[in-house]
Amino acid sequence: MMIVQLTYFKSSGKYYSSGSYSTSKQHLFEVWEEVQVMANSRELPDLIRGHSDFTTLVRVPDHPNDYPQLITPARSFAPQEQTILAPGNHLLTITGSGTKADPKRFHCSNCHKEFGLMLNPTTQECNK
Repeated sequence: MMIVQLTYFKSSGKYYSSGSYSTSKQHLFEVWEEVQVMANSRELPDLIRGHSDFTTLVRVPDHPNDYPQLITPARSFAPQEQTILAPGNHLLTITGSGTKADPKRFHCSNCHKEFGLMLNPTTQECNK
């Protein structure tokens, strides 16, 4: 287990707060994905659930290759894309607006499966 240190900044760039949590992830990119999912779902550690958007500085001091990474709110880059954490720690990327012309698509980054229209993606389980 490694401790992940998070520093939160307002959209103005001013310091807001800090937080931390333990992770079992081994690779830095996995930690960054984990923080991005928490930021997208507005459930960052040591902040109230449903908090405002923050730019988050991520550090993992115990990792041998640690270097700072900035995580920005997803909607500033791709408002049509959302990432959620599904059962079994599967990261589902949701694309599409949900219309007939642009149906929602779900891609699991863990098992590389692509799913079509689903009513509730958090109940969809992937098979590795």
